Order: sequence, then C-alpha cells, then structure tokens
Amino acid sequence: MHKEAVLISIRPKYAGEIFHGHKNVELRKTWPTALPLPFKAYVYCTQRQYTVMDVVHKGECVWNEDDIWESDTPLIIKIDKNTPDNMIDRLKMVVGVITVDKILEIDWKDGKSLINGRELTKEDGLHTCVTVKEFLKYKGNGTVYGWHISDYTYFVKPRPLGMFCVDRPPQSWQYLRASDPWDVRDIREETHGI
Repeated sequence: MHKEAVLISIRPKYAGEIFHGHKNVELRKTWPTALPLPFKAYVYCTQRQYTVMDVVHKGECVWNEDDIWESDTPLIIKIDKNTPDNMIDRLKMVVGVITVDKILEIDWKDGKSLINGRELTKEDGLHTCVTVKEFLKYKGNGTVYGWHISDYTYFVKPRPLGMFCVDRPPQSWQYLRASDPWDVRDIREETHGI
C-alpha cells in the first residue's frame, strides 16, 4: 500500500484561518512519518454542535446545503441536536487541501516560544492562531509538532468523505492510500484561498 496524502480534521475556526492565509502552522501531537516532505493534507472541516440560537462570530465558517462561506457579521445559527442527520452530514465536508513542507517541534519554556529548540522571532513568520493558554492545554506533557503550510487551496464545492474512501473523519489525521479509487491528480483544485 502506497501512502500518498493524509486527511486531517480541523475545526471550522482554524480552517477559516488557514484558507484566509492567516494561519500557516497547524499543531498536532504526531505527523505522517511515512510520507516525504512536502505532502498534501486534505482538510476535513469538523462541525461543532451548534445549539439553538448559537452566535457565530465574524470570520467563522458557516454552511448551507450547497456551499461553505465566511460570516462577515455575527449571526445566529438555529441548528440543534434535533437537526436531521442527513442535514448534519452535508455540513461535514472536505473543504480544501494544504501543502505541508516542514515539520517543526514547538515548545514553550521560560515564557518563550521555541521552534526546533531556538526562540521564535517575528522574522520566522509562523502563525498558529492559538493563545499560549490554548497551546499549553493542548501540549500537556507531550511534544507538539507544527505542520508548516506552504500552500493551500480552498474547494469551491466541498467534497464528501466518501470521495476519499473514508467512512468516518479521523480524530486527528489519517493516511490516504493511492490504491484507493480516489486520486489526488483527479481532484481539480478550484481556487487558491477564499
């Protein structure tokens, strides 16, 4: 089995940051060591469970039946636990692809961000779009790797998981095999960024 790409689950807030060019480092506790760099990661945009009258803040991703779009003003979503499964399933889609060209070891020590053991500077141009508190909570006692994003493509028409021969989205990420019926060369990358 030849591994050619990965499928990665990313929350809507962070997917939006990536496809708007604000976030260029995705944080993970592992990385696909079986793939050479650079590699493609198809982005499955998870759907948090909205409650009735939940407020979606400016810049968050919002879905309707046919498309994904960014909210340009705060608005109220009326999706709750009683929303039919077939509607929820349409909300959970592969929304784009990123190219990962570097894997960085990220840490926080003595009040400083460290990348591969050295202090992070503004010149590094790395943006995780998480707070120190969020990073430390995610890190716990483990190692955190930054998947450096060198390029990204947003799909105008999101794709269902079935197109990638996947029944369930990964908890974090999973390999996609070239022997599966999908083929990365057959997926037309429709636009760069949102």
